[in-house]
Amino acid sequence: MVSAFPALVFLGTYIFHQDEIPENERSKLTDNSTLSVKWCCNSSIFDPLATASIRGYPEEVERILKEDPKNIDIQEEGGLTSLHWASIRGHVDVVKKLLEYGANVSSTDEDNNTALHMAALSGNLEVVHILLVSGSPINAQNMFGDTPLHLAVKQGHFDSVETLLSHGASTNIFNYKKKTPLGLAVTKRNEPLVRLLRTASEHSEAHYWVNMNEEIPTDAVLGGNDPHNCNRSFIGRIMISGQFVPAKVCPNLRRAYAVVNGSEFSSNQYQVLTSSHAAWRRMTDEDDIPYEAIVGGTTSTGEKIYIGRSFISFEEVLYLVPGKVYITNILLFVHRRCIPYIKSNFGIPVFCL
Repeated sequence: MVSAFPALVFLGTYIFHQDEIPENERSKLTDNSTLSVKWCCNSSIFDPLATASIRGYPEEVERILKEDPKNIDIQEEGGLTSLHWASIRGHVDVVKKLLEYGANVSSTDEDNNTALHMAALSGNLEVVHILLVSGSPINAQNMFGDTPLHLAVKQGHFDSVETLLSHGASTNIFNYKKKTPLGLAVTKRNEPLVRLLRTASEHSEAHYWVNMNEEIPTDAVLGGNDPHNCNRSFIGRIMISGQFVPAKVCPNLRRAYAVVNGSEFSSNQYQVLTSSHAAWRRMTDEDDIPYEAIVGGTTSTGEKIYIGRSFISFEEVLYLVPGKVYITNILLFVHRRCIPYIKSNFGIPVFCL
């Protein structure tokens, strides 16, 4: 594809400004090149909304949309909308602002890519999640037959693959090269993704989070016991300040409880982990977190929070209590009535592979 702008290099749908590509990368340019999307692009040739979206200016985006909201889905060169640009650049606040003003999550570019394709390609997990909960078509295929899951696998973005699977992405769709996402992972010899996708393919959603508005599912993952509170508790998570945090679900109270920075939060809006293919693995603080461990949430800085559980003694009663495990400090942090406990021996749920 020849650019109408000599300073731009077009690689399929993705546009790169030559001045933004390092010398050592320019030599790699071919008709089929794939460069990191971080080099994209010279925004000065685009309309003001696209320019603000590319550069990551949410305040400017809002000012423009307040003045002229009808152009929110206008398509630039290659058919990309401002939502496409913000998604591929990983500008979370711009994505949120565009969606707030009604940007179409299903809009496609000239290669039939949605914004979710772009987010999956660039690997920004928060943008992937935002687009999914905003209704982006999870199994949409572009002109090459690739779904967002295909692109996340191609780029080796394990977190994005895991998130797409947890929201129901199909593992059985073939692209036009007759490759499923699992087939791509095998071709690339990416063992963690192979094992994750094989489990998902064999068991159809090996694990997933279910929004709760009724009875606890029969395959909900048991978290522990709390005779003074909710008898049996289950593994769940709630949203706090825009981030999912692992939580204890008490079905008789229809609430989930989590502790963040020493303060307890509870909510009647929560998700519960359901899986017929999860098992608890014993861990110590000297072990590495296994890649098949189930992620329960993230910190405000994007650090993964894993789920764990252990026994604690409280007022001479032994409780099995779920808690949080941080990858940078492999210890289990649990709370009982806001009293913190730190455990170096604990269980962590993993996929049964």
